[in-house]
Amino acid sequence: MSDTSDDHSHHDSDDDHDEDVDFDDDVDDPDHLLLLHVHHHGHVFEHMVGGGLDVVCYNSRYYVVEHGWHGDLEDLGDMLVSRVPEEAGRYKDSEKFAALEGTLEAHVYPLSDNNVRTIPGMLTAGSFFRAYLDLPTEFPYFDCLPDFQDDGAYQNVFPHNQHIYITNLDAEVFTIDYSVHYRLGNIPRKDNMWYTAIEPSVYGMALTVNTDICPEEHLASLAIELPAPDMTFGTTNVRRCDPHVKLEQSHTALFALTAASMFGTYRDTLACLSRQWQPSSFPFREFVYAIVSCAAGNFSLCQPAAVSKSHETLILQSPWSAKRYEGKKSTPLVQFGSMSHLENLPPGAAPTETTYWLSSSFPDVLVSLVLVVDGKAATDAMNWGIKDCTRQKSDEGRFFMILISLYQVALAEVSWTSKEQDQPHLRISDPMPLSPIVPDDCLSTHPRERPVMILEDADADVDEPFKEYMPWVRYQDGPEEIEALFPGVAALANFLEVSTRRRDMAAVLSSSGGPRDKMGTGRGRLPYELYPEILDYVDHTTWKACLTVSRDFRSICMSKYRLDDQTALAEVASLIGNSADDYGSMFFFGERVNSKEMYLNHIYQGRGGMIDPEMVNCEWIMVIGEGRRRVALLAMAQMAGPLRKSDLVETNGRTRVMVWPTLVFW
Repeated sequence: MSDTSDDHSHHDSDDDHDEDVDFDDDVDDPDHLLLLHVHHHGHVFEHMVGGGLDVVCYNSRYYVVEHGWHGDLEDLGDMLVSRVPEEAGRYKDSEKFAALEGTLEAHVYPLSDNNVRTIPGMLTAGSFFRAYLDLPTEFPYFDCLPDFQDDGAYQNVFPHNQHIYITNLDAEVFTIDYSVHYRLGNIPRKDNMWYTAIEPSVYGMALTVNTDICPEEHLASLAIELPAPDMTFGTTNVRRCDPHVKLEQSHTALFALTAASMFGTYRDTLACLSRQWQPSSFPFREFVYAIVSCAAGNFSLCQPAAVSKSHETLILQSPWSAKRYEGKKSTPLVQFGSMSHLENLPPGAAPTETTYWLSSSFPDVLVSLVLVVDGKAATDAMNWGIKDCTRQKSDEGRFFMILISLYQVALAEVSWTSKEQDQPHLRISDPMPLSPIVPDDCLSTHPRERPVMILEDADADVDEPFKEYMPWVRYQDGPEEIEALFPGVAALANFLEVSTRRRDMAAVLSSSGGPRDKMGTGRGRLPYELYPEILDYVDHTTWKACLTVSRDFRSICMSKYRLDDQTALAEVASLIGNSADDYGSMFFFGERVNSKEMYLNHIYQGRGGMIDPEMVNCEWIMVIGEGRRRVALLAMAQMAGPLRKSDLVETNGRTRVMVWPTLVFW
């Protein structure tokens, strides 16, 4: 690595990048390091003016050093290229990063149930590794692609003198600005060809390599080759079906919006890295698990105890233990994407397998992670599910399947018996796009996939994109926008809602006790119309318990989806008025539970801690996972703020205020 120290870096550290990394001088006990896991996204991978990022990828984890001096190709780029030995096999930094990884695993990443505390003297550095910008992770949070203003105009957020350089020791590839990939052992150094061959591509933002200048023998691809779809099935009893995409219920619209926001929040990371992820990899498993959990409504909401003006301060000020918001003894709560983990448990919240039953709340929903959604994936998942059911002494049964990649999803239902002559019955949808992002959008592919931009006018501005890269969408029209842009997500939310209804109905019909009406719907002894009023008086924990009583009780509860003890989302607002144009997103009618008090607020999804401190009771963080493995989606906090009185609506003597989550792209 370089012997050049960075005296003007964000960390103001005197340690250069080649020195042995040590603990902060102010920390005597390694246990004090436990809270550093909470914010590996604390410094978004944005480019500082005049600076550059030197990133090393080792064992799939990204180690980031920020340089405050000139980060352009002629300065930092030339220095980093010269750092790489010309002779193949002489790059020895793997040993250094193996030692760093061992230190992290021994002293930083493991968490204890009883040792979650603040870290004096270390928070300002962002990491106990003085030379590094953040704690290494397999799921870095990139924020690098172009913005498009409200009028559709292109806004370049990637000035020419700001670059990122990634030395991938796993694949032996040297990458410039996410899209230029040279073989680490064959960088074209003669006449600075590695630099002179770089040109703007037809995608405007993404750079490429002119193969007329640089031979392809120097170039590389980091993308995993996707297999061709195999649409043959392992049963002849196959019936195609069209999934229900329309979001007709307010809570499914909320769940779909939350799941879709994962693609908006992590759009740039997907663009840069998603083609490098296998289904068994940590980022693939975590991202898909978050999508499915959000679409299922299988998350809880917690309110931070402190709100500050910056996201970094908010997270670092709070000891993120689940005990803080549940009010009882529980386990530490870590951030989505963090490599921190409880002792003897893997990091993250997702199962470590690529095929699994979704959760205890969805025991009959099978999730299968695949590179390509096709007939082979459906057959493998179906056989796995039947075999697992048979192992549990079932002679027949029915279960649901979610076949999902990072780009597509197919939904299926399987019914089967143990009779050898009977083949399983499979009802399955065609693969649907989860988002506007497609595999070809990923910058990990070979540079030849991004042709050089040829300007007809020599005086034309090369910053203007010739071809828009990565769809840039905004939520202006409510559920219809999600249905159009994220059909797979919308269908997934409806699919999981249907599975819940069927499961609740089956449980009621098979129950031998408890009051039921003649139809076995489990409505109880009181007149049905009283229950909605009674549920207004219960706390959030009781409300969640009522979700599983019966199909009718779930319907009543979901008619006013509780965010907490005080706030509920009632329904999607179909007509929002002119004043909403300033906000532009999906609106909901909200209520203060058991109160006619006027409550002016709006809710939107974005990075936590960016609202006025006086709104401390109007911020929620989503938490996914089960048991002792739970993570907080801190980059997708739901926050509240004031609305104008013109946004108020009077209905049935109650004041309802329009509240909405809106997807904010970063």
